[in-house]
Amino acid sequence: MIARLIAGVMLVQYLTTPMLISTAKVQKVKVEIENVEITKETYFTIQQNEHHISNDSLKLTTKYEKEIAKKEAIRKAEEAKKAEEERQRKLQQYITPRIAQLLTIADPKERVAQYESGGRYDAVNGKYYGRYQLDSAYLNGDFSIENQERTAEAYVQQVYTTWEGAWEHIMIYKWY
Repeated sequence: MIARLIAGVMLVQYLTTPMLISTAKVQKVKVEIENVEITKETYFTIQQNEHHISNDSLKLTTKYEKEIAKKEAIRKAEEAKKAEEERQRKLQQYITPRIAQLLTIADPKERVAQYESGGRYDAVNGKYYGRYQLDSAYLNGDFSIENQERTAEAYVQQVYTTWEGAWEHIMIYKWY
């Protein structure tokens, strides 16, 4: 790869990149490029040192190097796509027909209630009671709708932060 630095009558030929021009003083600098591109950083260096270049390194990027960088970017994008496809494939194993039906419900709180009790405030399953199937001990003997809602909100906030977090837990472990 040969590039020429032309400055008035001065001609410098070089074969390697990056290169160092030491103590070359020129009035105007024009870089003629054959399949080589000066990076933006070097361009600003040339602009700032318009009247002379002293011990400045000109970093040159060949089309070949750009092609390698492009291929690397494509490879990384493909890896990311494969990783996302794998994550989606793993999620699919958790989606039963019942879960798929519940996913049509937009509100995650309602999804949790439908999953746990079919939305019934009087549902009982061992020590778990109500719409959100809370441990009876959490309800302190007060099984009212208001207490179930208040206790469920506090529980989800403390354990999962959001109802979306509680739903994601259900998707994986089948309980929250």
